[in-house]
Amino acid sequence: MIRSVHGKLAAIMLALFSILGFILIIITLFSNRMYFQEASQRLNRSIAKELVSHRVIIKDGGVNEPVMVEIYNDLHQVDPGVQVYVLDRFGHILASSVRSDELLLEHVALEPIFMFNSRKGKLPIYGDDPMDLNHRTIFSACPIPTKGDVEGYLYITLGEGEDVSIGKMLAASHIARLSIYYALLGLLLVSITGLILFNYLTRRLRKLTSSIETFMPPDDGEISLPEDAEKKIPRDEIEKLQMVFDAMAKRIKKQVWDLEDGDRLRRELVTNISHDLRTPLTSLQGYLETLLLKKNLSDEERERFLETALKQSDRLRRMVADLFELSQLDAHGVRTHPEPFSVCELAQDIIQKFQLSADKKGVRLISDFSSHLPLVVADIGLMERTLENLVKNALQYSSDGGIVTISIHQEDEEMVVQVQDTGPGILKEDLPHIFNRYFRAGDSAEDAPEGTGLGLAIARRIVNLHEGELEVLSTVGIGTVFSFRLPVLSQERMACGTDS
Repeated sequence: MIRSVHGKLAAIMLALFSILGFILIIITLFSNRMYFQEASQRLNRSIAKELVSHRVIIKDGGVNEPVMVEIYNDLHQVDPGVQVYVLDRFGHILASSVRSDELLLEHVALEPIFMFNSRKGKLPIYGDDPMDLNHRTIFSACPIPTKGDVEGYLYITLGEGEDVSIGKMLAASHIARLSIYYALLGLLLVSITGLILFNYLTRRLRKLTSSIETFMPPDDGEISLPEDAEKKIPRDEIEKLQMVFDAMAKRIKKQVWDLEDGDRLRRELVTNISHDLRTPLTSLQGYLETLLLKKNLSDEERERFLETALKQSDRLRRMVADLFELSQLDAHGVRTHPEPFSVCELAQDIIQKFQLSADKKGVRLISDFSSHLPLVVADIGLMERTLENLVKNALQYSSDGGIVTISIHQEDEEMVVQVQDTGPGILKEDLPHIFNRYFRAGDSAEDAPEGTGLGLAIARRIVNLHEGELEVLSTVGIGTVFSFRLPVLSQERMACGTDS
């Protein structure tokens, strides 16, 4: 609940309302207390003046004790918290209604009394409480006598000071308690209303998040969230929506890139086909036109021209087939179908297939591997095409007396397949380009006119399709070695296949 936007908003709202309610309650209680004190002091403002006007409090330079007792008794019947003090004109306490041992002050500040009698200060006005050093209280005061030279002051504390606690006020006032109850009830009703409104306002956000999640396809291994987001638990709907949006944006970018890449590959294919087919078509057209124009050709010359035209036609056929295969590999249109097989048996079949061609060139085609090597897992058809291209390339660049070797050995959990020749080798500056289309190292193109120039490019794409890399090592004058690696069939997978 707290992880959702609705939950967070509700928690924040409740916290704010609680703080606001607490502040309002404190302000209300404080205001009520201040109002009560102001009303009490205003109501009793003239009490001291009335007493001084009608009674003789200071007589013959001293305090009239019987009058003091009478004043205290009258006031105490009305308010038991009232205390009466007689001050001299400097504020010293001359007499009081309390015992002398209860007095903690011998002197009362006169500034509040002056302010009270001048009627310039705003009520409530607080004065000293002789019975409490830390307590200030509301009062009523009047100079003695009311007219003429001041001999002293009648100072009456009203028994409700500024330090009255809220707890005491609540305990003593039913109205105050009732106000608190109503305030809490109002806060509860507002909170419930806010929760309902937040739930209503955020339901569209939750619906949008759910709709986007439903729209997103299952993860197919190609489109996924960033690594840091995959382990991250969304804190609310907004962050969840952000994560889903990022995944959708990533998917859309990849789809746009795939479309652009596919369009680029199609344009390249059209360009390459028009360029690659021009040479054999031109050659084929030239020989056929010669046969048509020259009527006096001998049978031997006519046969030679026809053989050349047939050879160009066959080269054109092979080039079209290679171009189509390479374009499919470049456009990711070929899917592998891995299965366990013996790469040694496959290599032996390749050797038998090219043995006749090797014998015609005077090249020895030999094998270097054990028949007891474990099985590998790969697409056997694509691996056959790879080995054919590598062996064909090795034979093309090997002269009479050369050797082409297919060697296979195991390294840890991989099988290393190598095709080695004793040809002229490849220059160091040519090595980065040998997998490019139609690239021929040095002047060797004249030594292998029957090649299409696409074999190595196709072989590399196939190895890459198996998540491998076609590597090459070459030394000028000694020969070249092409190698790649295939995964060995594991015991777990072999057991799984047996159970199946």
